[in-house]
Amino acid sequence: MLEREIFFNGEDLDFVQRILDACHSFAKLIMQELDDKSLISILDKKLSMHDLMQKAGWEIVRRQNHNEPGKWSRLWDPDNVHHVLTKNTCLPKLEVINLGNSQHLLECPNLSSAPCLELLILDGCTSLLEVHPPVTKLKRLTILNMKNCKMLHHFPSITGLESLKVLNLSGCSKLDKFPEIQGYMECLVELNLEGTAIVELPFSVVFLPRLVLLDMQNCKNLTILPSNIYSLKFLGTLVLSGCSGLERFPEIMEVMECLQKLLLDGISIKELPPSIVHLKGLQSLSLRKCKNLKSLPNSICSLRSLETLIVSGCSKLSKLPEELGRLQFLMKLQISSLLFRLLHRENSDGIGLQLPYLSGLYSLKYLDLSGCNLTDRSINDNLGHLRFLEELNLSRNNLVTIPEEVNRLSHLRVLSVNQCKRLREISKLPPSIKLLDAGDCISLESLSVLSPQSPQYLSSSSRLHPVTFKLTNCFALAQDNVATILEKLHQNFLPEIEYSIVLPGSTIPEWFQHPSIGSSVTIELPRNWHNEEFLGFALCCVLSLEEDEIIQGPGLICCNFEFKEGPYLSSSISWTQRRQSG
Repeated sequence: MLEREIFFNGEDLDFVQRILDACHSFAKLIMQELDDKSLISILDKKLSMHDLMQKAGWEIVRRQNHNEPGKWSRLWDPDNVHHVLTKNTCLPKLEVINLGNSQHLLECPNLSSAPCLELLILDGCTSLLEVHPPVTKLKRLTILNMKNCKMLHHFPSITGLESLKVLNLSGCSKLDKFPEIQGYMECLVELNLEGTAIVELPFSVVFLPRLVLLDMQNCKNLTILPSNIYSLKFLGTLVLSGCSGLERFPEIMEVMECLQKLLLDGISIKELPPSIVHLKGLQSLSLRKCKNLKSLPNSICSLRSLETLIVSGCSKLSKLPEELGRLQFLMKLQISSLLFRLLHRENSDGIGLQLPYLSGLYSLKYLDLSGCNLTDRSINDNLGHLRFLEELNLSRNNLVTIPEEVNRLSHLRVLSVNQCKRLREISKLPPSIKLLDAGDCISLESLSVLSPQSPQYLSSSSRLHPVTFKLTNCFALAQDNVATILEKLHQNFLPEIEYSIVLPGSTIPEWFQHPSIGSSVTIELPRNWHNEEFLGFALCCVLSLEEDEIIQGPGLICCNFEFKEGPYLSSSISWTQRRQSG
């Protein structure tokens, strides 16, 4: 496996995983073993390999026939590739050839002399104009990677490739027609057409019966999907996000049990067909920023497997389905940045416009209502029935206080109310809260800190679940109130709970000892300091910026505790610095 992975150094981990899965049934376990042995590393979801390991993989291949690259199973060195191809050497053992980033390659070479070829890498060949027809007849070819061949404008009809599992044409921005498929391709599981200029998919996609992933993200010229797309019975993920020319989603005339993820962000549809109810296994539906979308079909409420529904930024969406509460397994609902007057329902007693009924969403864990023009009276008591809700985002609304219903959410861990410019008071919070983000609440004057003596606190592993308060730019908080908050946190939470807080201020409370200027402080601990009376360490710092200085991106304060003997402890808190107007 190591000699295969040398070709994917620096690639996206998910992509490499899918590629290797297509070649080896135990690829994931083997990758984990290589990682455990430090032969590879995974950083920021990318596969990384040390130069020495890469050279070791190359050496494994060279030892096969040191002076005869035409007999190697893998070719990657430009000189060796050029020698082999120009000599038209018969390549009976060649399984992998890497021509990636060959900037001057105009035409895919004739590889009919390599009958055992399994992996062909042409990604980044930015001058490549067309694919040689014999390539489409390589019977053992498993993976064809032509990612970012930006000048490619023609791909011949597929007449063979009966073993092909992965076809990656993403980034081929000149390719405006997908080739006709002649005969069944039983093995193809992944087709990536992201960023191509394709206008329509041919009806012959029905000859891809085992297709699991179809990615057409950012195919801006795409206007037509084949009406028989429901024939792809094994399709698990369909990505159409960014296909801004797509105005109609096809009718789903038959049941599709396997489709779990449907991503339609930013497409131009006005409605979804009621036949979407045939997507029996659908777990995630994303319609983010579909600015022409006017309604959702009521049949969507019959998708019993649906766990995630995202309709944020759909500015013309007139209403949510009346029976949304039937989605008992829905865990994430994101409806931020809507004109909330369109989502409200008039109460019979004339109180005003209200949230749609959500009380049936018993499994809901994440609810995003940010930027929905909510007021205190908009939130009705059915919000309090979401008993398993863990994260609630009420940011950028017109709230003056935190609604009483929020305090009834006994499992709520994260509450975001940042940029609620009218918010004046936070009086009650559920005892389960772990993060309160109230940054940029410029009118906030009062914050009550709860006691941690509830069963939720006492039964939790507190130091693994610290409490964080983010109050950046809450300049209306009086300094005596700030001091009171810190004092209460000090009294109430230590030693049971680790806590951190960011808030405006210019002084350090008097109960902090060992003042220092700079980025470090050294103190002499008394003998036997770690005893039953020890509560913990409290650190307070004041951060000042130069005039007109702006922190780019989120700020981060990291506190490291080093001891001459004993443990090394670290804690950190982040915040967002925004430019102040006026």
